[in-house]
Amino acid sequence: MKKLLTIIAVCAMIFCTGCSKKAEVSTGEASMIAQKYAPENSVAFLRFSSVEKLFATFSVKPESVMGEPVSEDRSEITEVLGFDPMNIAEYDKKGFDTKREFGLVISSFKADSADAENSQINIGFLLPVKDKNSAYKYIKETLEKNKENDMVINDNNGMLSITKAEEQNFLVTIKPDDNYMVFSFSLNSKETAEIYFNAQKHLGDTPYYKEVSGSLNLSSDIAFYADLRRFFNDNALALNNITATNPVFQQNELGSVDFLKFYRGFGTTADLSKSDLVINAVSFIDAENPFNKLISNIKTDKSVILDFEKKPAVLLAVMINAAEYLNFYLETVPADVRSEFESSIAETNQSLGIDIRKDLIDQLAGSINLGIYDGAGVNMMQYNTVLNFNIRDRKSFIDMIEKTKATTGITLIDQSQYEQLFQVQPANDVNVYSVFMGIAAAYIVIEKDNVSLITTKDMVADLLNKSNPKSIDKAEKAIAEKLKNDENYLFIDFAEAYLAGKNLYQMYLGFSGGENVLDTKADNFAKNFDYLYAGGDYKGEKATAEFIVKTKFTKPFFVALKEEIEKLKAQ
Repeated sequence: MKKLLTIIAVCAMIFCTGCSKKAEVSTGEASMIAQKYAPENSVAFLRFSSVEKLFATFSVKPESVMGEPVSEDRSEITEVLGFDPMNIAEYDKKGFDTKREFGLVISSFKADSADAENSQINIGFLLPVKDKNSAYKYIKETLEKNKENDMVINDNNGMLSITKAEEQNFLVTIKPDDNYMVFSFSLNSKETAEIYFNAQKHLGDTPYYKEVSGSLNLSSDIAFYADLRRFFNDNALALNNITATNPVFQQNELGSVDFLKFYRGFGTTADLSKSDLVINAVSFIDAENPFNKLISNIKTDKSVILDFEKKPAVLLAVMINAAEYLNFYLETVPADVRSEFESSIAETNQSLGIDIRKDLIDQLAGSINLGIYDGAGVNMMQYNTVLNFNIRDRKSFIDMIEKTKATTGITLIDQSQYEQLFQVQPANDVNVYSVFMGIAAAYIVIEKDNVSLITTKDMVADLLNKSNPKSIDKAEKAIAEKLKNDENYLFIDFAEAYLAGKNLYQMYLGFSGGENVLDTKADNFAKNFDYLYAGGDYKGEKATAEFIVKTKFTKPFFVALKEEIEKLKAQ
């Protein structure tokens, strides 16, 4: 059941976070497993391009994996299998094909919320063969040689079946054809390997699979697909039973999991042989889904955090209808949490003399952005940070600030001081306030319908001086396009972020003592990475996601990462 909840949470995250806006990708060659073996009712499909590719990607050799020595004594597993699984040449000798795709298919899954052991599932492992007779003979002889006392192995017209007296609910069947050998594992199910050979229609024929494969390259090194609608429909009763006994769900509209019926297909891929780690994902959700109101009637504007001259260390952009999200949150949480929240809001309203919901939350127009800049200049007194958001009514927002000045200590800076403080001429659509955060001054800049809380005075000048160059114009074109166009994202420039972290860490050591671990080796390790990016869009019925770790590696990402970690650990 935990796995069920995990899948649900992942789906919700993909929907609510949004994902990367980009052109349709090359979809590559169609998967033979999806097109000719996985039955139409398959719930999920995990595909690998080939054993050979995996061995090369992770530098698997008889003596090591990713350069890490492996146990020399593999006699036990070698005795069981009849060959060394670390030696790729041995697979070919047994009749298997290491150059073609292989994968796992969950052809059915029905959970029993009352007793997990009564859940029904069939998992098929499909391994390509070059010589089905040799492969079948090898598997049969290996099973016979290693079978336990209570194990029964039957060969029925070219299909092996394995049962155990103590596990009557579990059945293993194995059958090959000229292209694949299927290992079928069934729990509380009578399905056998035959379903992968006798299906009239296949996963590749289904509309949701076609929808996902048309937007994602499912021929990547690793690809995963899930038919979320089938999964949720097949397990609706179990999911409702879970929510019925969970206090978080009992007291709100999520007592029913009907909202899950709006999900269709989901897919994610990764090319692990490349020097950069790139993971793509796509999910399709019916347009009438109830979460659409969280991202409707809003404006997206990231111009403020992208227009600074200083190079960003961290950029965060979130697109959301704040008022609708608050309503959703209050409908979702237990009654005691909702009551406590409402009480705290009432106290704040009384102390500030405003209505937080009406005067602030309802004012938020959509984009909420954060930027941290110039890592070398970050210190305990200067964070080079900007929190920015759009507002619906400039005059009403200013009126709210004026109401709270006596309590918050916010002070309006006279426009006659702008030239001296910020080197700009006054403008009718700009108001600047100062406020102390601890012992350091910060500034609230209201420019047209943008509000920015800025922790550094020279960044106020940079924001208001429109003639200053912009760091985004110097950024790599590919990442600059994402930062300008994607609705939601997290971007980390490793060099700038490392400098900022190092400054704060060294200041902390100055107060507390201790050994500095950010030495030359750590500096060299950090230099291997350019940036991290995770972000995207949700448009119409399609959410697409992208996660990138851009590096200076010249080897496959995980192999190179392992080598650099070893250098970091070396004395």
